[in-house]
Amino acid sequence: MNHRLVNILLSMFLVSALAAADYDTVNHDDGSLHYKIKLNRDGQRDGKYTCYFPSGKPKKKGKKQEIGTYKDGKLHGMRSFLNEKSQLIKEELYFFGDLVYPSSERFIKMKFEMLKQEAKASVAAMGTLKNENAASADVLAAVLARANSYRFLAGVPTDVAFRDDYIHYAQEGAELCQAIGNINHHPKNPGWPEQAFKDGYKGCSHGNLFNGRNGPATIDGYIDDSDDSNRDRVGHRRWILWKDLAHIGHGDAGRMSCLYVIGEAKAEKSPVPFTSWPSKGFVPMNMFGAHYAWHCAPQKGWYSIEKNAELNIYHLNPKTYKKHGDPLPIKFRNVDKGGFGRSHAIIAQPDQLPLKAGASFVVEVTGVKKLKENAPDLSWVVTFF
Repeated sequence: MNHRLVNILLSMFLVSALAAADYDTVNHDDGSLHYKIKLNRDGQRDGKYTCYFPSGKPKKKGKKQEIGTYKDGKLHGMRSFLNEKSQLIKEELYFFGDLVYPSSERFIKMKFEMLKQEAKASVAAMGTLKNENAASADVLAAVLARANSYRFLAGVPTDVAFRDDYIHYAQEGAELCQAIGNINHHPKNPGWPEQAFKDGYKGCSHGNLFNGRNGPATIDGYIDDSDDSNRDRVGHRRWILWKDLAHIGHGDAGRMSCLYVIGEAKAEKSPVPFTSWPSKGFVPMNMFGAHYAWHCAPQKGWYSIEKNAELNIYHLNPKTYKKHGDPLPIKFRNVDKGGFGRSHAIIAQPDQLPLKAGASFVVEVTGVKKLKENAPDLSWVVTFF
């Protein structure tokens, strides 16, 4: 066999080998296709792909399970997940392997509607409440849905529910504040019967209190928490976003409201390394304000906070999804170690935040030491819509 023929055969073999290896293909145990992802010349996943559920039959595709795109071996763009009923259950956005947006705008809107329906069902399942003056089922459901909506964006569990006794304490707390004419976490007895005062006091001392709002609007107010008397700790906000929060109670009386929120923690703790507001990803404009203080609450055991810890906010470079230019001017800073929401917090209130739909920022927290090898960097992208 001459050298030319050998070279031709070798070239044919190499071409054949490359053609056979230009897809990353995996089947389920039943022989049906799991996924088939194209590879580039460097053997990296590259291009759009679809993953399928098992179909039960070889060579027959099941229903779609995951849809996404790879670019040079890294996830890039939208990644959608569906259940076996072909319903969207998650949708996130990547930039060359980095998860920039944990949820798409579309999925956030869908999730909010789901949380509203779940809240209505949860309140309805409680039946007749102990306190006959409790807020209506519609108001309670709206409060619960709003609280869990903020929690969803913050990346903490959204299964917080009401407890009948917590609703009772919150209602008595709101009525006690109405009776004394102001909000007070440790009020004096205005002449109430001993048990009624005891229950009201428990609501006031274990709750977020509001003078001037009722119902779900109070949740927005607690998340705001940026007035001169609250911005140093944003404690009301941090309790609502407490990662291990299990149950709450809500009560309205006149202009007063009480949210019983300092209750028991879940038995199974949530493995969330830090919480923040605004949180990573897309944030609706009606859930934030230009005057808001920004905060990051690193969890104990994950991080330790140094004396020089700071939270800074930068404009986003849309081409690189990295920070651009100098940090925004900050008019107020603080590191609070009071334990609200069972964590410490690094707080910064920007001066004249250029807030509008589409505005995007990079948040960067410094002066924090990682205590776990898998602790993520405290830096994330926020985009308002």
